[in-house]
Amino acid sequence: MKLTNTKFLDFLVESGLVEEEQASRYLTRAENEDANLYEYVLTNGLIDRDNLGQKLAEKNDVEYEQLSDNKVDSEVIKMIPEVLAQKHNSIAFSKDGDVIKLALHNPKNDGFIEQAKRKIRQSDDIDNDQLEFEIYFSHKDKIRKIINTEYNSSNDQFSQMIEEIIQQEGEDANPEDVPIIRIVDELLNYAYENGASDVHVEPY
Repeated sequence: MKLTNTKFLDFLVESGLVEEEQASRYLTRAENEDANLYEYVLTNGLIDRDNLGQKLAEKNDVEYEQLSDNKVDSEVIKMIPEVLAQKHNSIAFSKDGDVIKLALHNPKNDGFIEQAKRKIRQSDDIDNDQLEFEIYFSHKDKIRKIINTEYNSSNDQFSQMIEEIIQQEGEDANPEDVPIIRIVDELLNYAYENGASDVHVEPY
Protein backbone atom coordinates (compact mmCIF):
# COMPACT_ATOMS: atom_id res chain seq x y z
CA MET A 1 0.00 0.00 0.00
CA LYS A 2 1.60 3.22 -1.11
CA LEU A 3 0.24 6.36 0.53
CA THR A 4 2.22 9.58 0.77
CA ASN A 5 2.21 11.31 4.14
CA THR A 6 -0.22 13.90 2.84
CA LYS A 7 -2.62 11.31 1.43
CA PHE A 8 -2.44 9.26 4.60
CA LEU A 9 -3.21 12.37 6.65
CA ASP A 10 -6.29 12.97 4.50
CA PHE A 11 -7.28 9.33 4.98
CA LEU A 12 -7.00 9.60 8.78
CA VAL A 13 -9.29 12.62 8.83
CA GLU A 14 -11.80 11.35 6.26
CA SER A 15 -12.09 7.98 8.01
CA GLY A 16 -12.82 9.68 11.33
CA LEU A 17 -9.84 8.16 13.11
CA VAL A 18 -8.48 11.54 14.22
CA GLU A 19 -9.42 15.19 13.99
CA GLU A 20 -7.69 17.28 11.33
CA GLU A 21 -5.76 19.36 13.86
CA GLN A 22 -4.45 16.26 15.62
CA ALA A 23 -3.54 14.60 12.32
CA SER A 24 -1.57 17.68 11.31
CA ARG A 25 0.39 17.52 14.57
CA TYR A 26 1.19 13.86 13.88
CA LEU A 27 2.37 14.77 10.40
CA THR A 28 4.65 17.52 11.72
CA ARG A 29 6.22 15.15 14.25
CA ALA A 30 6.71 12.46 11.64
CA GLU A 31 8.32 14.84 9.18
CA ASN A 32 10.61 16.20 11.91
CA GLU A 33 11.86 12.64 12.37
CA ASP A 34 11.96 12.02 8.60
CA ALA A 35 9.47 9.19 9.17
CA ASN A 36 6.59 7.72 7.22
CA LEU A 37 3.34 8.92 8.81
CA TYR A 38 1.66 5.51 8.68
CA GLU A 39 4.59 3.82 10.40
CA TYR A 40 4.96 6.71 12.85
CA VAL A 41 1.41 6.57 14.22
CA LEU A 42 1.50 2.76 14.34
CA THR A 43 4.89 2.47 16.04
CA ASN A 44 4.06 5.13 18.63
CA GLY A 45 0.59 3.77 19.37
CA LEU A 46 -1.10 7.03 18.44
CA ILE A 47 -4.02 5.21 16.79
CA ASP A 48 -5.48 1.82 17.71
CA ARG A 49 -3.87 -0.59 15.25
CA ASP A 50 -6.97 -2.71 14.77
CA ASN A 51 -9.21 0.30 14.11
CA LEU A 52 -6.65 1.57 11.63
CA GLY A 53 -6.39 -1.85 10.04
CA GLN A 54 -10.16 -2.10 9.63
CA LYS A 55 -10.32 1.31 7.95
CA LEU A 56 -7.43 0.56 5.60
CA ALA A 57 -9.00 -2.79 4.70
CA GLU A 58 -12.30 -1.06 3.91
CA LYS A 59 -10.44 1.45 1.74
CA ASN A 60 -9.03 -1.48 -0.26
CA ASP A 61 -12.35 -3.39 -0.39
CA VAL A 62 -11.00 -6.38 1.57
CA GLU A 63 -11.19 -7.69 5.12
CA TYR A 64 -8.68 -6.95 7.86
CA GLU A 65 -6.55 -9.76 9.29
CA GLN A 66 -4.68 -9.36 12.60
CA LEU A 67 -2.49 -12.38 11.87
CA SER A 68 -2.63 -13.81 15.36
CA ASP A 69 -0.27 -16.74 15.96
CA ASN A 70 -3.05 -19.35 16.02
CA LYS A 71 -4.16 -18.33 12.52
CA VAL A 72 -0.77 -18.72 10.87
CA ASP A 73 -0.03 -22.08 9.23
CA SER A 74 3.71 -22.62 8.79
CA GLU A 75 3.20 -25.13 5.98
CA VAL A 76 1.01 -22.73 4.00
CA ILE A 77 3.49 -19.88 4.44
CA LYS A 78 6.23 -21.97 2.82
CA MET A 79 4.13 -22.31 -0.36
CA ILE A 80 5.40 -18.84 -1.29
CA PRO A 81 9.19 -18.34 -1.64
CA GLU A 82 10.77 -16.17 1.03
CA VAL A 83 12.23 -13.73 -1.49
CA LEU A 84 8.78 -13.11 -2.94
CA ALA A 85 7.22 -12.60 0.48
CA GLN A 86 10.03 -10.26 1.54
CA LYS A 87 9.86 -8.20 -1.64
CA HIS A 88 6.11 -7.60 -1.47
CA ASN A 89 5.48 -7.64 2.31
CA SER A 90 2.89 -10.35 1.73
CA ILE A 91 2.31 -13.93 2.82
CA ALA A 92 0.00 -16.90 2.44
CA PHE A 93 -1.07 -17.60 6.01
CA SER A 94 -3.90 -20.13 6.07
CA LYS A 95 -5.75 -22.79 4.10
CA ASP A 96 -9.44 -23.43 4.73
CA GLY A 97 -10.60 -26.32 2.56
CA ASP A 98 -9.92 -25.21 -1.01
CA VAL A 99 -9.37 -21.58 -0.01
CA ILE A 100 -5.88 -20.11 0.41
CA LYS A 101 -5.78 -16.89 2.43
CA LEU A 102 -3.25 -14.21 1.50
CA ALA A 103 -2.30 -11.29 3.75
CA LEU A 104 -0.95 -8.23 1.94
CA HIS A 105 0.15 -4.81 3.06
CA ASN A 106 -0.97 -3.65 -0.38
CA PRO A 107 -4.12 -5.61 -1.35
CA LYS A 108 -4.03 -3.96 -4.79
CA ASN A 109 -0.69 -5.60 -5.60
CA ASP A 110 -1.97 -7.70 -8.48
CA GLY A 111 1.56 -8.64 -9.52
CA PHE A 112 2.25 -10.40 -6.23
CA ILE A 113 -1.19 -12.02 -6.17
CA GLU A 114 -0.68 -13.60 -9.58
CA GLN A 115 2.83 -14.79 -8.72
CA ALA A 116 1.59 -16.24 -5.42
CA LYS A 117 -1.24 -18.08 -7.14
CA ARG A 118 1.17 -19.53 -9.70
CA LYS A 119 3.64 -20.68 -7.04
CA ILE A 120 0.93 -22.23 -4.86
CA ARG A 121 -0.67 -24.04 -7.78
CA GLN A 122 2.71 -25.64 -8.48
CA SER A 123 2.59 -27.37 -5.10
CA ASP A 124 2.11 -31.12 -5.20
CA ASP A 125 -0.26 -30.95 -2.21
CA ILE A 126 -2.78 -28.65 -3.88
CA ASP A 127 -5.83 -29.58 -5.95
CA ASN A 128 -5.75 -26.85 -8.58
CA ASP A 129 -9.23 -27.57 -9.93
CA GLN A 130 -11.01 -26.27 -6.82
CA LEU A 131 -8.48 -23.77 -5.51
CA GLU A 132 -9.68 -20.28 -4.55
CA PHE A 133 -7.95 -17.29 -2.95
CA GLU A 134 -9.04 -14.72 -0.38
CA ILE A 135 -7.17 -11.42 -0.01
CA TYR A 136 -6.76 -9.63 3.33
CA PHE A 137 -5.09 -6.44 4.48
CA SER A 138 -2.56 -6.77 7.32
CA HIS A 139 -0.16 -4.31 8.86
CA LYS A 140 3.34 -4.33 7.41
CA ASP A 141 5.12 -4.76 10.76
CA LYS A 142 3.11 -7.88 11.58
CA ILE A 143 3.76 -9.40 8.15
CA ARG A 144 7.49 -8.69 8.47
CA LYS A 145 7.59 -10.27 11.92
CA ILE A 146 5.95 -13.44 10.64
CA ILE A 147 8.28 -13.60 7.63
CA ASN A 148 11.32 -13.30 9.89
CA THR A 149 9.94 -15.91 12.28
CA GLU A 150 8.60 -18.49 9.84
CA TYR A 151 11.31 -18.41 7.21
CA ASN A 152 14.93 -19.19 7.90
CA SER A 153 17.17 -16.47 6.56
CA SER A 154 18.84 -17.16 3.22
CA ASN A 155 22.30 -17.05 4.80
CA ASP A 156 21.35 -19.56 7.49
CA GLN A 157 19.82 -21.92 4.94
CA PHE A 158 22.84 -21.80 2.66
CA SER A 159 25.25 -22.22 5.57
CA GLN A 160 23.28 -25.27 6.62
CA MET A 161 23.49 -26.66 3.08
CA ILE A 162 27.28 -26.32 3.11
CA GLU A 163 27.51 -27.96 6.54
CA GLU A 164 25.45 -30.90 5.28
CA ILE A 165 27.69 -31.28 2.22
CA ILE A 166 30.78 -31.25 4.44
CA GLN A 167 29.28 -33.93 6.67
CA GLN A 168 28.46 -36.07 3.65
CA GLU A 169 32.07 -35.77 2.47
CA GLY A 170 33.29 -37.10 5.81
CA GLU A 171 33.90 -35.91 9.33
CA ASP A 172 37.52 -34.96 8.56
CA ALA A 173 36.67 -32.93 5.45
CA ASN A 174 37.66 -29.26 5.31
CA PRO A 175 35.46 -26.64 3.61
CA GLU A 176 38.29 -26.05 1.11
CA ASP A 177 38.16 -29.71 0.09
CA VAL A 178 34.44 -29.89 -0.65
CA PRO A 179 33.69 -30.04 -4.40
CA ILE A 180 32.69 -26.55 -5.48
CA ILE A 181 30.32 -27.98 -8.06
CA ARG A 182 28.06 -29.41 -5.36
CA ILE A 183 27.94 -26.08 -3.52
CA VAL A 184 27.13 -24.19 -6.72
CA ASP A 185 24.42 -26.76 -7.53
CA GLU A 186 22.83 -26.20 -4.11
CA LEU A 187 23.04 -22.43 -4.53
CA LEU A 188 21.40 -22.52 -7.96
CA ASN A 189 18.69 -24.91 -6.74
CA TYR A 190 17.92 -22.61 -3.82
CA ALA A 191 17.77 -19.59 -6.12
CA TYR A 192 15.49 -21.42 -8.55
CA GLU A 193 13.10 -22.57 -5.82
CA ASN A 194 12.82 -19.00 -4.56
CA GLY A 195 12.21 -17.53 -8.00
CA ALA A 196 15.42 -15.49 -8.07
CA SER A 197 16.20 -13.81 -11.38
CA ASP A 198 19.96 -13.72 -10.76
CA VAL A 199 22.58 -14.72 -8.19
CA HIS A 200 25.29 -12.50 -6.70
CA VAL A 201 28.30 -13.96 -4.89
CA GLU A 202 30.64 -11.61 -3.03
CA PRO A 203 34.05 -12.94 -1.91
CA TYR A 204 35.52 -11.88 1.38
